[in-house]
Amino acid sequence: SSAIVSSLGVSSDEITFTPPTTSQSTTVTYGFTFNADIAVGDTIILALPNWSGGSPNVGTKSGCGSATFTGSTSGSGASYKLTLTVATAKYPQNTACTIPITGITNPSSTLSANSNTITAQVTGGNTMSATAITASSAIVSSLGVSSDEITFTPATTNSNVAISYGFTFNADIAVGD
Repeated sequence: SSAIVSSLGVSSDEITFTPPTTSQSTTVTYGFTFNADIAVGDTIILALPNWSGGSPNVGTKSGCGSATFTGSTSGSGASYKLTLTVATAKYPQNTACTIPITGITNPSSTLSANSNTITAQVTGGNTMSATAITASSAIVSSLGVSSDEITFTPATTNSNVAISYGFTFNADIAVGD
């Protein structure tokens, strides 16, 4: 039997966009833990204002129990939404779940990280109203490095040297990049 919860909600929720640059085809990766089951046929609706793309492809999920998902889109411009429908077994409550989706294009304008305009909503038996996703990638106009420096220690000739490189990059860098 399912546990009784006082309010329905997500935790550890995050959405990333790879690459995070304007007007580029991107992989949207949505990660979450929901504190109730999500039944087959119920949906998670992600509001992605000014994104586009009509043929989302749901990739191989991580976690999520035995649940799998299909994707569809609706709306355009400020009302663009990506809907993930539970397709096979239910999503089991309190289970970490990460879902990658391709076939989506980033907006043409930049967006700050952790924007409260990007929301998730759960519809069906265990409903959660649209709630801002806690962590989200910034959408940037171009990728770039700033404040970079290189240091040689010791700074002498004909000696073994340790080289340090420090920089600031305006987007997330994934392991393996």
